[in-house]
Amino acid sequence: MTLVLASSPTWAETKTSHSVSAQQHKHDKGFWNSLSRSWLTREQIDLLNLAHRIGMESDGEAHAAMLQSILMQESHAGRFGRIGDTNADIGKRSYGVMQIKLITANDVLARYPSMGRFKTEEDLIIKLVTDDYFNIQIASRHLLLLRNHTKREAQAVMAYNTGLSKALKHWYPEKFRYVRKVKRYLTHVVTPFNRRYGNEIQTVALLDG
Repeated sequence: MTLVLASSPTWAETKTSHSVSAQQHKHDKGFWNSLSRSWLTREQIDLLNLAHRIGMESDGEAHAAMLQSILMQESHAGRFGRIGDTNADIGKRSYGVMQIKLITANDVLARYPSMGRFKTEEDLIIKLVTDDYFNIQIASRHLLLLRNHTKREAQAVMAYNTGLSKALKHWYPEKFRYVRKVKRYLTHVVTPFNRRYGNEIQTVALLDG
């Protein structure tokens, strides 16, 4: 997925070859992303904490961790910007930190009208792009709806990327590239991040295989 309008990091990134433990000792208030070999920005940390809070409110610890992992995959927690491929038609673009399509947002809003009503598509797009809390809430409820139609977590995560019909036809969603990337974020970034910030997540068997 191609993203634009990348946000500028607010913390300086380091390229030293020292161990992660040594880096963390020097930067007590930072978090080292071992996959990208860079420090998370203040914005990324705030968004990961926000996704965790929304996930916990929606469906508990396992859901919160998966929501955070998808946040990292979709926009690197805001680092890659908030608007998807601008070459695509407006209806096919993805918006916000969770890269939500209009059809997805409208489906969730139809099921949860208390989340708001929008007179035009433009109003909804602006909300998705500028309101991170709203955007992650839409993603959280969308993922929960997908779980109701799938047999296991990996299939729901795949459906978040490809749509439900394709995910249901896939024999081994655990091997799908998007799912494997989300699982890597879950294992190597989200789980240690939550431990670091005092919200240890039980991740055993969140993704099959």
